[in-house]
Amino acid sequence: MNHLKFSKIAIDKIQRRKGRFFPQDFSKNHESHGKYLDESVKCIIKQSKEISDKFHFSPHLVLKVELEEKAVISEGVKDKLLAFGLKIIDEESKELMVLFAESIKIPMFLTALSQYKSGEIATKHVVHKDLFDIIKSVKPWDSSDRTQDLIISEQKKYYDLYLWIFDTYDENFNKVNEVKDELRLYNIRICDTYVSTSVVVIRIHATSAELDFVKENTLVYQIQNIPEYSVSRSKAIEERDINIEDIEFDNSLLDPESSPSICVIDSGIFKGHPLLKGVIGDSKVFMGANCFDDHDNNGHGTMVASICSYGDVKSDKVYSPEIFIMNAKVHNGEYVSEFNLCVSDFQENEMYLSFEQQNVIADIYDYNCELEEILTNNVFNDCSNDKKNFIMVIVTRYLGLYEKLIPNQMKEIVEYFHGNYGCRIYNLSQGDSKQIFQGGKPNAWSCVLDQLQHEYDVLFVVSSGNYIPETDMNVEDIQKKYPAYFFKSNNVFITEPANSALALTVGSMATNNIPVVYRDEDITPFPITRRNELSTFSRVGYGNNKSIKPDLLYYGGDGYIDNKFSMKYSVHPNRGLSVLGFNNDVTGKLFKFDIGSSFSAPYISHLAAKLIKKYPEISMNAVRALLAYSLSVPKEIFDRFSSLFETMNPLDVQARFQRNYQGNMILDKKRSICFSSGYGLPNIDRILNSKNNRVVLHSDIIKKDEKLTPDTFHIYELPILSEFRNAKGKKIIEIVMAYNPEVRKTRIDYLGTVLNFELIRGKSFEDVYQVYATQNGKDEEDKLKLFENKYRCDCKMIGKEIRNKGTLQKMRFEFSTNASNYGENYYIVVNSVKKWSDKEQGYALVASLETVDEVEIYQLIKTRVEQPVRRRVRR
Repeated sequence: MNHLKFSKIAIDKIQRRKGRFFPQDFSKNHESHGKYLDESVKCIIKQSKEISDKFHFSPHLVLKVELEEKAVISEGVKDKLLAFGLKIIDEESKELMVLFAESIKIPMFLTALSQYKSGEIATKHVVHKDLFDIIKSVKPWDSSDRTQDLIISEQKKYYDLYLWIFDTYDENFNKVNEVKDELRLYNIRICDTYVSTSVVVIRIHATSAELDFVKENTLVYQIQNIPEYSVSRSKAIEERDINIEDIEFDNSLLDPESSPSICVIDSGIFKGHPLLKGVIGDSKVFMGANCFDDHDNNGHGTMVASICSYGDVKSDKVYSPEIFIMNAKVHNGEYVSEFNLCVSDFQENEMYLSFEQQNVIADIYDYNCELEEILTNNVFNDCSNDKKNFIMVIVTRYLGLYEKLIPNQMKEIVEYFHGNYGCRIYNLSQGDSKQIFQGGKPNAWSCVLDQLQHEYDVLFVVSSGNYIPETDMNVEDIQKKYPAYFFKSNNVFITEPANSALALTVGSMATNNIPVVYRDEDITPFPITRRNELSTFSRVGYGNNKSIKPDLLYYGGDGYIDNKFSMKYSVHPNRGLSVLGFNNDVTGKLFKFDIGSSFSAPYISHLAAKLIKKYPEISMNAVRALLAYSLSVPKEIFDRFSSLFETMNPLDVQARFQRNYQGNMILDKKRSICFSSGYGLPNIDRILNSKNNRVVLHSDIIKKDEKLTPDTFHIYELPILSEFRNAKGKKIIEIVMAYNPEVRKTRIDYLGTVLNFELIRGKSFEDVYQVYATQNGKDEEDKLKLFENKYRCDCKMIGKEIRNKGTLQKMRFEFSTNASNYGENYYIVVNSVKKWSDKEQGYALVASLETVDEVEIYQLIKTRVEQPVRRRVRR
């Protein structure tokens, strides 16, 4: 049975009411405080002039302003700052904002500060006290702010320069050109630029000495080491004795007009695999300008593509693909320097260069000399012209390999495959293992994924990354410390870009607890995990704004511990514990086994494509919501964690897994489950189909005139029929919402708009409307208590304080007794809170009603929801 559509209640004469704002009083001694601020600002102006004179760049002014705790910047204060020539370009936290002035001359601001300092009265109060009283201190945004966590090399390296973000694309574009002109003055190589309204980045190739200029440039927000693709691989095991003659292959179900597609962003795909014949729709390389080889030399991309196409790959079944695969090659499998790749290429061609010749080639990659140096330098005199030309071909192959910014790669991939083929699902089983997300703001990679998902209505499915327990403990201790280390180590958190707010982030579960050992294998395997438990290498959250990450789990396999060599322990993959996929070697076996979260993510991409095939018109918000609806945390994870929680000392875990209870720190079991397992494991039948006793309703808000305007709300009527209420046993209501807001990296609120929902019972529509109308636009913590708890349906496992942090929110409400006292209708309220975006916000809402005792309610609810609902409200 197909899922059913339902609509929000059409409301006549909506009345929007907002509460008044009463600022907190931070009164200070205007004379002493004004003098302190005046001296601080003038000192910064002097320093800024000296630096701009020294390095010959435009003398802008950047002020780091610390605010009093709980101070609020009103719209009036923002307007006042603009009038004084200062604009807010960043909010690092609630107590720290950054102001920017085009010139170091800010006479109107200094005049206002002088008036405040002298105690000039306006009406009843000292003039401008609303601005200066809330300021605690003013400091420059200096080189130490720009180089946090930066690793600087004495040799030339690639660096990413994050620039301040301004209000419009044109303003950002002009500032980028200004910085590029200044970089050229110092002959600093500019490799690539990315400009948008959410993130602005310039990639440079520079020495540590050249960075001295960059570190002082007022338009630079931060300097970071470039992200590096990492695909943590085990030693893959080939499957034995399976030949193409033993398999029935039929690709006739692939239809260019109706079959969905998945773009695999990876190390390439082996297009010659017989079970991918006709499956690869298009293939393109998005690496350096001189790289055109789309083949998968590493094997990772082919394995991922096979799972995207077929889901759970089995070596004994008929293969009938229904999903096209697009190949977007972005790397060769691991980050290796251009020079080392070149040397390896020479060695593979049995060509060995002298030390002097290698030095010249290294200089070419550092752009200290031209490529033609190979033809003219005396160190190559012993080479024939043919050999010199061959050397130039190999060197050119890797020249500029890492000059393209990852944001530009992602943008070009979506523009190409979405623009030409309408591809909407992008599998990214990649991450930067060096960029562990500790909280705070996401980097450019995550930010651009969110931006693309908002602009194009596409979905990125991202692996959580692979943690290597052996880096933090002895191998023989892994069994003892599993799964406690998920909550104790800060090395086990998700990596960029798994913290993308709009992507589906996928963690990994163990496939089995019974290893497979062939007769000729001399191993003594000790599995660490059981089926449906977290894989030892899976990474845990949280995500942006302490949201639930990973979002969900799937099988990525696990390793085993072997101690056959004199009790020397080591971790290995095993066929029985691993995931099966396609091999990338036509001369070898068709299949291979491997482990990693890289191979749990593509199954989720596969499910998303199956959803699009059945419901082709739905948005990616609806895809996320329906996938999330099907999720549940496996019992095995609850059991393993429950026994752990009974013995674990709350003070030994990371702060994100703790909470304060009556003055004592205790283990927060809810967050521990959510930040490690997300909403759980998917069920394909629940994703695609309703049943007689389990009805799924969905609403997909796509059209502009239907979307939520900032600080408003929608109300849905959920029919609670007597047949449902009176059913014996447990009744289950599940609600899921997904939305895709604008994002901006330099805002304290990364999301431009925040949505949340609530399920209300036992109240009339008029009651619900009037209460929410008075609370429009308020954050959850600022709201008055709307209704007594008995009227608010909420789940014990994932409460509002956890689920509301993310763009994918789910609740499950259960009851067993007859709930006739609460009426025939429950109401779902979807509430919008403006942060900084003025745009209307679309979303998808999924609601399900299920009875355990198989009461047939599908047709009854179908009849009910097909009738449009309109209500009038009292003004």
